[in-house]
Amino acid sequence: MRKLPVLLVLLLILATLAFPKRGVISSQAVAGANVVINEFDPNPLSGPQWVELLNPTNNAYDVSSWEITTQSQQEKEERELRPNRQSEPAAPAEAFTLPAGASIAPMGYFVVNLPAPIIDPAGDSVILFDNIGTEIDRTSFLSKPLKGDMAWARFPNGIDTDSIDDWRLQTTTRGASNSAPPVTPTIICTLSSFQVEIGSSITVRVLIGPPRSALVTIQMRRAGDLDWSNLTTAVTEASGVYAYPWLPPTIGPFNFRAYVYPSNSFPESYSLPVSLLATKIRIQVSCFVTRAKVSSGQYLATYGYIVPALGNVNVTLTYRKPTGAPMVRYMLTDGGGLYNDTAFAPQEVGSWNVTASWDGDDTHASTSSPLARFSVEQPPSPPFGMWLVVAMVVSVIVSAVVLAAGLSSKAVQKPPRRVALCPRCRSVLLYVPSIRGWYCPRCRRHMG
Repeated sequence: MRKLPVLLVLLLILATLAFPKRGVISSQAVAGANVVINEFDPNPLSGPQWVELLNPTNNAYDVSSWEITTQSQQEKEERELRPNRQSEPAAPAEAFTLPAGASIAPMGYFVVNLPAPIIDPAGDSVILFDNIGTEIDRTSFLSKPLKGDMAWARFPNGIDTDSIDDWRLQTTTRGASNSAPPVTPTIICTLSSFQVEIGSSITVRVLIGPPRSALVTIQMRRAGDLDWSNLTTAVTEASGVYAYPWLPPTIGPFNFRAYVYPSNSFPESYSLPVSLLATKIRIQVSCFVTRAKVSSGQYLATYGYIVPALGNVNVTLTYRKPTGAPMVRYMLTDGGGLYNDTAFAPQEVGSWNVTASWDGDDTHASTSSPLARFSVEQPPSPPFGMWLVVAMVVSVIVSAVVLAAGLSSKAVQKPPRRVALCPRCRSVLLYVPSIRGWYCPRCRRHMG
């Protein structure tokens, strides 16, 4: 019976000698051993667990064959070596060995992706050994039970006072300094235009920083309303951008803002509101005259177009004469937006102008054309030759009338009681009292 305790002690000594012996020395106590575990993530959002080493010296540091393990792995190894389990072979603690030739640049970082999850997220301490088994650095006992993009980091960067106060759970700065200024999350809502015509769309764009994929909601309200309504909810691109096309339903002012949902790294936040004015559709109307000069009483053609083309629109034509009130006429456009007034004949001589206008409707704004100018002149006087012809024609007409009147008066004079005959044609002669003689209407001769 006395031999059994002796055998147990011998077995324990042999088992202890079978594994490498690792010294426990503070990283600050090892001359030249300035490499520290600067950051690690036991439960990353995606990918394997990782550990970041920092070389704060001005010389490159060779870390070939160095090992990274954890307190949980060491405790597992110790449990395997307890006397009541001596009948079973002890499983060595899992560790990651850095490859040959691995080195850290001066003031540089070395990120190690662990091939197997050896860090217990519920709570663990990461340990760094050099190539001869000396402990170079050990982290505090820290936990991160939930997945996320946060990591345990020394703060300020590289601080090592062997205190838990050296560590802070913050947004990962993998491969970079942990003491960078804190990242302030931002969210911005912008519009492709601050004014849009009804019937046209705009783009509402959300930008979040730091750039990442995050759930955002775009909200809208009419100016003056108290409550916001949700337009859409979506996930931004990896660049932190999300774009949403929007068509205004009515005319008037609108406000927009964006909301980003909270995550493990960033709180919820709202953007500043931006304003949009939806207006009526702007149109144009033109006005032209066919001639710059017309004679008084001559018809003038006035025409023009509404752009974009609108049919059956009542265009108002306002003619302004040199004196007096304007003259208003109404013309309907055809399917192509054309109107045409061909039945206007200005009378008053002088300078005129005309404009076309339309009062608009529920979706189209009112419009007016530039002035179209023209002049009205007296009808041109006939040339001298024309006046001579007119005078001759008038003279002939007057002479004929006078002659006819004279003959008529002669014809109605009462002749003498006797009847005289023309000695040549034997026609009855007419007595002319003014000459007191006879006249043959057939021979056209006067008789004594």
